[in-house]
Amino acid sequence: VQLPAGVAVLSANAETGAPADFKLSVNPDKSSTIAIYAGKAAIDIKGEHYELVANQALTVSEDGRTGGVRDVPGVPRVNAPQGNQVATFRDLPPRVNFEWGDVSRAQNYRLEIATDENFEEIIVDEYLDETAFTHGNLVEGDYYWRVSARSGWVQGPVSQVRRLSVEQDLEAPELELSPIQQVATGEYRLSGRTSPDARVYVRGEVVEVSADGTFEYVFSTTPGAQAIVVEAIDPVGNIASNSQIFYGDTIASRSN
Repeated sequence: VQLPAGVAVLSANAETGAPADFKLSVNPDKSSTIAIYAGKAAIDIKGEHYELVANQALTVSEDGRTGGVRDVPGVPRVNAPQGNQVATFRDLPPRVNFEWGDVSRAQNYRLEIATDENFEEIIVDEYLDETAFTHGNLVEGDYYWRVSARSGWVQGPVSQVRRLSVEQDLEAPELELSPIQQVATGEYRLSGRTSPDARVYVRGEVVEVSADGTFEYVFSTTPGAQAIVVEAIDPVGNIASNSQIFYGDTIASRSN
């Protein structure tokens, strides 16, 4: 590889035969940085010889000056979203938080988000000082993202590519009610089932939902007809409602 002030000869890993993996970049100050992620490189710069092995880098100025061989930053640990995660929304695109771990000696991080796994259709390419980024305008579809750390002009290897699916959800949660049962004099129990991730309200009161989606509500009667209204709301705001009209021992149900 021809550099502005020298030549780099790349070779595979002698033990495993794995091909050389590297990144060559031209920086805003017209210097060049070559980072070796696998294999090795022999670099000659105006009579000076440098040997780079995996996870080492060298920056060369336009006139041939170098700062010596440096270590490549490590790979950031991806925290969220993990691979194949689904972000759902009802009306407005969801706010998706991209988070990763801090890397020792890293000065900033490069976040890339694309609509294809080859990162040819990139929609976000940002250098960030923080270890998090929030995107609030991802339309329905599949996305791929990766992150890398940078120290000076040296950029480390990218994290494993993660896939994120954004889906619109307009379907109301499941909501089924069982007939009201008397449990004591003047005391009754209403039970039902909904989606496990839904919130349930009976007569406006929050009711605990178990891991399998079942719930129950115990109430006392008063003279006259009573409307027992049940609502289930899923995480994106879709609502299902069901009600039972209670006339003493007579029950009439209706669903919405």
